[in-house]
Amino acid sequence: MTSKPGEKRKTLSDEVDRAQPSSSTSDTKSAFTDLMNRPPPPPPPEKKPKYSGFPGRDGLGEYLAKPESFPPTVVIAHNSACVFIKDLYPKASIHALLLPRDPQKCLANPFDALEDEVFFEEMKKQAETLKKLVSKDLKRRYGKFSEKDKKLEEYEQREAMGELVDGEVRPQGRDWESEVKVGFHAGPSMNHLHIHVISRDNYSSCLKKALHYNSFNTNFFVNIEELPLSKS
Repeated sequence: MTSKPGEKRKTLSDEVDRAQPSSSTSDTKSAFTDLMNRPPPPPPPEKKPKYSGFPGRDGLGEYLAKPESFPPTVVIAHNSACVFIKDLYPKASIHALLLPRDPQKCLANPFDALEDEVFFEEMKKQAETLKKLVSKDLKRRYGKFSEKDKKLEEYEQREAMGELVDGEVRPQGRDWESEVKVGFHAGPSMNHLHIHVISRDNYSSCLKKALHYNSFNTNFFVNIEELPLSKS
């Protein structure tokens, strides 16, 4: 290529410099490439609904459907026969519920469901298991205030030290299971069959009305030990 008179002749170096992009353009492309190569951000955690199709009087159904989805502060334990939960509005210092999982019984009236002798015996067995758990929790919370438990603890300490006197009788300690009652309401407030396993102290911030007290301390509360009821 020939240059015009008076025009400075371009060298090969000039052509190469013109072909190369400026540093700012190169930096922009590099940043864009880095951005495109980044992995996508993780999706936001799914919000859990307040209930999963079990509103109002059907609220206990959610515990039966997916007991494993709840923490141990809500679901105490579960097996093929039933689910043990803590009552959402406890009417005593410890208030648990036993929820049967039998699809033929879980929505039945308690009187009708417990007429089935096989089912009744199974529920009594499960209730006894939950009763032991509740009584142990009672002892854990309040045993240090029990004079009977203090005497038993002192006895066991002296026994370990070899300081017992010949013929000394072992104290019984407090019978915490006798402080727990098991039963159901004659007119349940929830549709799913549930058995209350509750301490006798009637101590709770949720025990606000006479109705609450009466529902666990009158004939409205049917103790499971009273079954079967007389039909006369």
